[in-house]
Amino acid sequence: MRAIRGALRGSPWRTASSSLGGSLRGVASAGYLGPVGFIGLGNMGSNMAANLIKAGHTVLVHDAQPEKAEALVAAHPTARAAAALEDIARECGAIVTMLPNTAHVEMVHGRLLCAARRGALLIDSSTIAPAASAALAARAAAAGVDMVDAPVSGGVPAAAAGTLTFIVGGTQPAFERAVPLLNAMGSRALLCGSAGAGCVAKLCNNLALAISMVGIAEGMNLGVKLGVKPEVLAQVFNTSTARCWSSESYNPYPGVMDNVPASRGYTGGFTTNLMEKDLFLALAAARESHSSTPMGALAHQLYALMQTHGSGAKDFSAVMQLIAGDALPKPDGTAGAGASGGSTKPV
Repeated sequence: MRAIRGALRGSPWRTASSSLGGSLRGVASAGYLGPVGFIGLGNMGSNMAANLIKAGHTVLVHDAQPEKAEALVAAHPTARAAAALEDIARECGAIVTMLPNTAHVEMVHGRLLCAARRGALLIDSSTIAPAASAALAARAAAAGVDMVDAPVSGGVPAAAAGTLTFIVGGTQPAFERAVPLLNAMGSRALLCGSAGAGCVAKLCNNLALAISMVGIAEGMNLGVKLGVKPEVLAQVFNTSTARCWSSESYNPYPGVMDNVPASRGYTGGFTTNLMEKDLFLALAAARESHSSTPMGALAHQLYALMQTHGSGAKDFSAVMQLIAGDALPKPDGTAGAGASGGSTKPV
């Protein structure tokens, strides 16, 4: 962690815009040959892999649940499904992984590095412990493989639209090799420092995101309980000093926005389980660096409580349900039991 902090202090952020990606795009021009491998086809990964295909790349996909790979190939016939991780390692010159946690990444990358060709490029877009990411990059370098940690920001809508922001750690040459693929899946790539620095910056982002989502949920609940219509309150937030992504782009109150999880029963999106995991990692890094995170610790407690209530698979904006309870309107738009001041027992 000390080395990662030094890299963040010593390296200015470097950015790659979509226009740069346009000038570099193309597998051969970035110094790797063959198809692009993609491992991990969840809500985020499936959309990211689809955008690589749409950009003209030949993509070889794999998921621990084979039906997910089969579904992606059915939707995009130019893609192929790999039966084993080693098949991707042997055939692909560049490989993207999008996996749930540190243990998954360590297992997958361990198998990939045993079979990967020298000169290959690994892009890990998972959000994992920074120290673990830096250690994997060192193992990759010893095997003659370039690796960057490139977690993402923007959520499922940005993954589908190809407008993700990639938050990258690694060497400048490895970053430049990764840019064409990153720009096929997103609109911006930010180089934050050496290996692991991307994970550091992503965890800091999600720490702040969780805190802001809880704050917006509290404010929305209070205002509605006191008689302000939720859509009016959201407009106030979005044109005043409470304006933030959690209110303007991902409002947690049902019915305020279309096409966000709050308006479809908190399904899809970024799960509570994943947010709790990211907060756990952020707080662990805070302890290691002797950093104070009082609001982050409280947010983590709330998301852990949601898990105990059986809401781990719901989108993280469902913290609105924990705060407002049955005062929230139901998914069909009808008023909740507590909408007029009744019970507010958390869901």
